[in-house]
Amino acid sequence: MLRGFPLHMPKWFGVSFWTLVLLITAGIALRFGEAESEKAALRHDLALLQDVRYGLFNVDEWKAVLSDIITAKIESFELEDANREEMQAQIERLLRTLVNDLERNYYEDRSSSFIGILESAASGILGVFKQIKKDIPSMAQRIVTFMDDPENRDKIRNYLMDTVDEYAAETFGETNYSAVDQVLDRRGTPAGNRPERMATAVTTIQSRLGQIHAVQFPIKIAGILLFLITATALFFWAQTHVHIKLVAATLLIWLLSGIQMPMLLIQAKIDRLDFQLLGESFAFSDQVLFQQSKSIWEVVKLLIMEGKGPGAWLAGVGVFLFSILIPAGKLGATLAWKEGTQWSQTWVGKLILFRSAKWAMADVMVVAIFLSHLGFNGILKDQVQRLEGMSPRLDVLTTANSTLLSGFLAFFGFAILGLLLSERLKTLEVESNKRQ
Repeated sequence: MLRGFPLHMPKWFGVSFWTLVLLITAGIALRFGEAESEKAALRHDLALLQDVRYGLFNVDEWKAVLSDIITAKIESFELEDANREEMQAQIERLLRTLVNDLERNYYEDRSSSFIGILESAASGILGVFKQIKKDIPSMAQRIVTFMDDPENRDKIRNYLMDTVDEYAAETFGETNYSAVDQVLDRRGTPAGNRPERMATAVTTIQSRLGQIHAVQFPIKIAGILLFLITATALFFWAQTHVHIKLVAATLLIWLLSGIQMPMLLIQAKIDRLDFQLLGESFAFSDQVLFQQSKSIWEVVKLLIMEGKGPGAWLAGVGVFLFSILIPAGKLGATLAWKEGTQWSQTWVGKLILFRSAKWAMADVMVVAIFLSHLGFNGILKDQVQRLEGMSPRLDVLTTANSTLLSGFLAFFGFAILGLLLSERLKTLEVESNKRQ
């Protein structure tokens, strides 16, 4: 029976080979884990800075939009000869209406008393209201001249903006920027006004994510090659209990990487929203509606410690038991295995070493995560794309997807290698029993 490749392999080769595989796996896992940890923090901060609460749903942003509209309208206000005369005529009509109402109310209020009647008679004799009506054209002209003065336009704009601020303060709650400020301080963003600092931080984070992705690419290639080498070598160069121990230690690194690194990224965002308001064009971009990314270990802690109801707690315990504890226990038993040991022939030994695979549901977890990835893609795209057809006056470009991350690949690699290791261990156990 074929026991190795090549047939005449030095005894030291297998131990040296699997020791080298173990060390390379540990090195790649460490480098990759550090990079993924930083990427997770960067993605969290980026999503927070681009959260729709601080953009499209932020009253401060809409105050800025109204400020731009008011400024544009006031600055574009030009009085020419034609519209100057028309505006002056409208102002005169308004002033005449106001003066007539004032005159009528003045006489009605004073008609019920003797002193009031005297005051009304004096006003009529002196011609107070007649003089006011006579001065209406000059007053209208002065108002038009006032409105045409650039300095006075600024005063009008400031008054309108103060009114908007007062209305917003009475109608909407104040936006809490404490989380944003913490991110800006943590990222070392230079001092300045908050919108500029947020834009600078977003650019810095996106640049850093690109750098990490470039550094990770060759490590990913090395990880794939290492997986293929490990899977192939299991059938040729895993011949003794020492080899199996080194293989089990290698798989333990795959398992730890798979449960600690994020597995699935779910995101829904508005890439760009273009609209017109009062003749002015505006746009909001990169508005994150929802983003979530968790590792298996984080999901377990979330379900057990923060889950609502016994259902969530049981789900967390189930995931921990069948996806972490039993696979780790099986690897521990594999580390203790040796040819000819009596305990491996017992019911408990056979259960842990050879039959626990049906309970260690790493492969089921992989399939479940992959199906969740497909399901989330369909649901998110269906829901978010409804925004695009909401109104013909809105030009909306949305993105909704779920992305499989490195944690899924590491856990998938562990599941495949675990199945191969179980088969190899069965073969070695059978051969050991035959020799006995």
